[in-house]
Amino acid sequence: MSTNITAPQESQIPGDRTAPKATFHLEWVYGYRSANCRSNIHLTEHGELVYFSAGVAIVQSINEKEGYRQRFFLHHDGDIISSCLHPDKITVATGQMGKTAQICVWNTQGAMKVESLLQGHTLGVGVMNFHSDGEVNQLFFFFFLMKIIIFFLNRN
Repeated sequence: MSTNITAPQESQIPGDRTAPKATFHLEWVYGYRSANCRSNIHLTEHGELVYFSAGVAIVQSINEKEGYRQRFFLHHDGDIISSCLHPDKITVATGQMGKTAQICVWNTQGAMKVESLLQGHTLGVGVMNFHSDGEVNQLFFFFFLMKIIIFFLNRN
């Protein structure tokens, strides 16, 4: 029987608490949150699906020519439990649960955050929707504490 012993790498030294010299990149999300969530998958203007799993909002191409790619919105720090698509079919609002419930309003074209609302509220945002005419930028949402709030977005 033969044994090859190699010198430990720098990060394998016992007691070393330095961060590894590596980064990670999210490539694909498998899964979809369907438990205790409703109306949480949307079709954008460009034929992409928008949905969420855990704290990640996903914009997924369903066109074979584009290679079924995914883009991610990663600005939540808790599990996303609600979402809605603006009548412009580009803007999305996602609401999370946790110690600090918040709503993020973002653009599906660049997965870019437009606004972050309600930081400091507790429990979670159960249901929300944009005003149906698309001209008035109102966002209606409902907390688990039986509170309804109307927020006016300042979009230029």
